[in-house]
Amino acid sequence: MEKILQKLESIASEKGFELFFYKPTEEIWMTGTYQDLKFDIYIKHQRDGKYKFIFEIPFDKKVALFLNEENLLKRLDQIFTENLYFIQNQVEVS
Repeated sequence: MEKILQKLESIASEKGFELFFYKPTEEIWMTGTYQDLKFDIYIKHQRDGKYKFIFEIPFDKKVALFLNEENLLKRLDQIFTENLYFIQNQVEVS
């Protein structure tokens, strides 16, 4: 969970997004706006070691369960490329 939090802290400070971490339940929330599009990310470390991941924009919501931290880190890399590629693709599809 520490690597995920470090990555999101770096992204949040660089892009000006808001980040919240609740240590007792190991939950992370990130919210921000990119090109007038609001998005929210929620991550929770489950008791069985998996990671629940929710990515939401006003007209779409994606929910995923990752088996380990490395897979979730790879997905975060895909989402937060230089121009937030994932958000741009969601906008074009709708």
